[in-house]
Amino acid sequence: MARLQSIVNALEEINSAEFQELCDHLIYGIYRNRLGFSRVGSQSQKQKTVRGTPDSLIILENGNYGFVEATTDISNKGKLRRDIEACFDPIKVKIDTSKIEVVILCYNFEINIPQMDQLIATGKNLSQTVDIDFWSLDRLALELDRNFPNLVNRFLGLAFDTGQILPLDQFIREYQGAAQSIATPLDNEFVHREREQQELIKAMKDSDLVILTGAPGAGKTKLAVETIKTFCELNPSYTAFAISDKDAPLHEDLPQQLDSKIDNFLFVDDANRIETLGQIKGFFNRARDGKLKMLATVRDYALEETTLRFQPLLPLIIQVDRFSDTDIVDIIKGKPFEILNPDYQRIIINIADGNPRLAIMASLLAKEKQTLNSLNDVSDLFDRYFSTFLSDLEMLSTKMSLKCLGLVAFFHSMPKTRALLQPILDLFELDYYTFSEVVDALEKAELVQLKFDYIKIAEQNVGTFFFFKTFIQEELLSLEILFDNFYENNHGRFMDTIVPATNTFGYTRVTKKITPVIKNKLSTLPIDDPIYFSLLNDFWYPLKEDVLEYVLQFIEAMPVSPCKNIWELNFDNIRTDEIAPPLSLIRKFLANGVDFKTALELTLGYIEKNPNQIPHLLHILKDDLDIRRDDVRSGLEAQFLLLNKLISLVDEGNEIAELLLLEMSKLYLSFTSRYHEYNGRNDSVTIITLTIPNEDSVQRFREKLWRTLDSVWNSNNDAYFEVLNNYLQYEMHTNSELLLFDAEHIVKLYPVKATQNK
Repeated sequence: MARLQSIVNALEEINSAEFQELCDHLIYGIYRNRLGFSRVGSQSQKQKTVRGTPDSLIILENGNYGFVEATTDISNKGKLRRDIEACFDPIKVKIDTSKIEVVILCYNFEINIPQMDQLIATGKNLSQTVDIDFWSLDRLALELDRNFPNLVNRFLGLAFDTGQILPLDQFIREYQGAAQSIATPLDNEFVHREREQQELIKAMKDSDLVILTGAPGAGKTKLAVETIKTFCELNPSYTAFAISDKDAPLHEDLPQQLDSKIDNFLFVDDANRIETLGQIKGFFNRARDGKLKMLATVRDYALEETTLRFQPLLPLIIQVDRFSDTDIVDIIKGKPFEILNPDYQRIIINIADGNPRLAIMASLLAKEKQTLNSLNDVSDLFDRYFSTFLSDLEMLSTKMSLKCLGLVAFFHSMPKTRALLQPILDLFELDYYTFSEVVDALEKAELVQLKFDYIKIAEQNVGTFFFFKTFIQEELLSLEILFDNFYENNHGRFMDTIVPATNTFGYTRVTKKITPVIKNKLSTLPIDDPIYFSLLNDFWYPLKEDVLEYVLQFIEAMPVSPCKNIWELNFDNIRTDEIAPPLSLIRKFLANGVDFKTALELTLGYIEKNPNQIPHLLHILKDDLDIRRDDVRSGLEAQFLLLNKLISLVDEGNEIAELLLLEMSKLYLSFTSRYHEYNGRNDSVTIITLTIPNEDSVQRFREKLWRTLDSVWNSNNDAYFEVLNNYLQYEMHTNSELLLFDAEHIVKLYPVKATQNK
């Protein structure tokens, strides 16, 4: 018979006194942040109950009360309702009933939803602020099975083989079974941890208790296992064991498996997840003839709490950093993955985001499919990656649980207090109690973190996947509700979720779902609403036509702003926050080479009407249209388009185009370009200095530029010599071949002018 079914059967047969005592121990273990607990309806050490209301009382940390009522009387259908009513009878309870915050009903049978609704209504009729917490047969069985196996043994008489203390090699084999779907395999090549391993071995020599801490996916388990092996090879008197946590008591298993007469080494993986850590600490303190050393891994966010649980022991703490991109490459290059293609490596690095688990799964996928396209949509990979999280607890496999996780994934951090959380949950028709239960389960599965009064997503790739799964892939939650209620004040969260989802799961799949929602939102807003502009600015790419039409209408409607002398404009200290909205929108097209000709036409049309923005336009052009590696590969396509357009306007006598041409010439005649590349994955900026190569496209571009400058000489001698003087300030030695090319053209084109002006 299945373990859970055995617990259900035993609960159905339990007598009322044992059931009440079982519930007291269960609720006592769940409500840990309490000021007091009183078993009003039980007689200590006696299997009988006494009359009184409530059966048990909790003093919550805010000073309010929680009343516990337990019953096994399934035949008395009105018992639960009368229990609630009795809790608010001041004669029976003899306390201020306005301080009752929750009534906890424990019963070893099931009731239907209409019955639950009636009981909730009964509570609300007595107090608008009271909550009714239902602990039915199934919920009790699940909680006991997952988190309180000691109570199962004590009150239900069900004993199970825990199988929690394993020799290290057996632990590795068991771990490898899980590694097929989630954990980083322990048989891959051990790289980039030599320094940490030496530091850890020294710590093991110096201390009997060591904690190895780091972020999820940092490779703590692999490092710990390899180091314990090495330590035991150097110290052969030690026998290594590991705890395979199965949420069962350890106080009997530990002394049975670890002989106190010999030297033992105990490995505790993910100690922050082990509820019985106190029993491990107690065993560690026992007197023994042999030596005992212990190494525990702890996730960094749980380090402080776990260290407190070890007190008064004082462990040595070793920090291990997450893998860098270089480390990830070395892992996937090694056996058994052998991913040597740089294109594959680059994509896998982006998928992994420093997480070797995802890197390994992506490597196995790429190796199996032998095509880059296999990595274009990795939603199935993420499905497999998170599948064990969802299957660990049955409640996490429901659509309701996915909704709760998707909501946390979008906000990244949500308040836990009901007053702040309830308005959000109401919008998505999520029940507060169900949400709270799911979040507790998610915390145990380490998909979310509970910190202070906030619920926080555990890792970025967790948030990216579950946002995509719930809002886009399966449409379990409404994007319309999300945009209508949260975009105005949280538009940064939209970019932080939609952009990574697009990069990971494919542009087409994501934009196909979000574009109609955004267009519908735009249709409800006036064109001059700041939210209208913000939507266009954030989602310009799938709304390209709308953005260009918006800019065109803006330009046609704007008046002409006079400028006395464009040659006297100040080009220094340009502030990006002063760039006009049309330019900030068009900038995205220019910088990304999207509809470049149309964007350039609109840009110059705007500047004709507002020449005071010329310095800001030059800032944009110099930032976004400087020569980069990709530009050289494309034959300077964007730069030629800009140059040709400016030349055609100069030929028509356009003074603004002439100014832009001369100013851009100062940039384009340099021998190096300096620009930055932003990596959104790790929020970093790389400054790149490119030596302009002496290639055919570069020569053609510079020759055309020199000829054009020659043609405008007579109209603006001073401006030309400013360009030439600027050219002479460059570090020409950086590119002697390009210098000789320029010199040939200067001498050929300007011998007379150069002589006349010395």
